[in-house]
Amino acid sequence: MLSFCLRVPASTSNLGPGFDCFGLALPCYMRVRVESDAGGPTFRFAGEGFDSAWSVAADNLFSTTLARGIEAFAGAGTMPPASFTIDNEIPLARGLGSSGACVIAALVSAALIADRAVSPAEILALAGGIEGHGDNAAPALMGGFVIDLPDNPAACWSWPVSEAWRAVVIVPNAELATMKSRAVLPDSVSLAAASRNIARAALLTAGLLREELSVFPEAVRDWLHQPWRRQLLPWLDRIIEVSYRHGACATFLSGSGAAVVSLVREGGEDLGRRLTAVLADEFGQPARFMVLPPDNRGTIIETADIAAAGGMAWKNSRFAAMPTAGLSG
Repeated sequence: MLSFCLRVPASTSNLGPGFDCFGLALPCYMRVRVESDAGGPTFRFAGEGFDSAWSVAADNLFSTTLARGIEAFAGAGTMPPASFTIDNEIPLARGLGSSGACVIAALVSAALIADRAVSPAEILALAGGIEGHGDNAAPALMGGFVIDLPDNPAACWSWPVSEAWRAVVIVPNAELATMKSRAVLPDSVSLAAASRNIARAALLTAGLLREELSVFPEAVRDWLHQPWRRQLLPWLDRIIEVSYRHGACATFLSGSGAAVVSLVREGGEDLGRRLTAVLADEFGQPARFMVLPPDNRGTIIETADIAAAGGMAWKNSRFAAMPTAGLSG
């Protein structure tokens, strides 16, 4: 009988200079439970956004992605007689990877339904064709800090991040659709801007992997996307300024926004309260915050033959084929 559960993490992407290629998994989850059901397939959504238009959009995204995955992994497009329950914690339309998590949840579900081992490259290639870029899908699958290649979404590299880090995630009440946020970006940038970003992206990678805290304020500066997205988020510069005055090591727009992430080693709760107060008092923008460690495990699966407490990371399970060249986890 078909029976399994998945847990897929949220992610923050770009991290300042790594436009469309850097991602970091965070432990705020989309959970999927699949059970045999003669009346299926049926889909039920709960949690964040279940009472909004998102449930309709997610229904379409999850079910159509599931069908594509089953066709790719099992050679057939027939949906199984099963019930699918999706319980979402990830804030929607805030740049925290809810759609990427949904796509990964559907594709990993398809692989488990097909009962075959698939490689990260197979899943990420399909995800890239649906999402367009893998900077959220890759960390949702692999966990940790991920570098994804925008021109080849099947290739990514992931590394664990020190669990001493905390991401203070500021989540404004106002949503910001990815399409709207991308629409303000220019079609081209100057060679000087590209050169600045390349240098900061390299510096940020070294800083994260070597834990060189002193490099972070400089390493997350950006000239490719945040300068244009400021027009949609007039409070962004003020939040960045206040965060550095009160202990943040790095602060950047999360993905396309509207969430903002500050990386800290201590004082995360105090910083979250301070930044949400600035948004409310100075800009009339209600917001909430989360303080989260990195998620280095990625997608977690629970099946009848995986009895380990808390499940098993998909990348370490029998359902994951050995990584191909260009993938690590």
